[in-house]
Amino acid sequence: MAPDDDAEEVFGEGARPPEVVQAPGVGARPGAAVARADAPVSPAPSPPPRPEVPPSGPPPVSQPTPAAGPAAGSVVGNDWLGSATALRGRTGERFTFRCPPGGSAGRGPFGTDVYADHSSVCTAAVHAGLITFASGGSVTIEIRAGQDFYAGSAGQGGVTSSAAGGWPGSFVFAR
Repeated sequence: MAPDDDAEEVFGEGARPPEVVQAPGVGARPGAAVARADAPVSPAPSPPPRPEVPPSGPPPVSQPTPAAGPAAGSVVGNDWLGSATALRGRTGERFTFRCPPGGSAGRGPFGTDVYADHSSVCTAAVHAGLITFASGGSVTIEIRAGQDFYAGSAGQGGVTSSAAGGWPGSFVFAR
């Protein structure tokens, strides 16, 4: 508060400034002027609200949404361990898996004709009689919704599939 300022203007109507006293010094340093702790102090008035100003500049440019995984129809697997779990939810889309010659059984399979998506696609293809471990080959699957039950069965190539309870994603072989 400057000497010419009006106390009511600075501290509000009916208010008076706090009493100022000299604090004791420490060593050779003099004390500072401070407000007494027991003196009442009125809160400072709030500044007036600022008017809203619309943002300036060009409107924001929308960014393209990145594709959620591989494009339908693309090759997504190239070994005997590959499964379709990363494709879950892309119901009706088709993807190709390459199974190299000289393969060995991967996980599962779980199901018959309709396989749980965590099954090895290549091993399920042997079970379905589409390829062999010795010669391998390419197979195309179609993503399906999960099933409440997957039936197990003795299949081709010495592969027996396991039965499984409900699972959130499935695939079938596109023929």
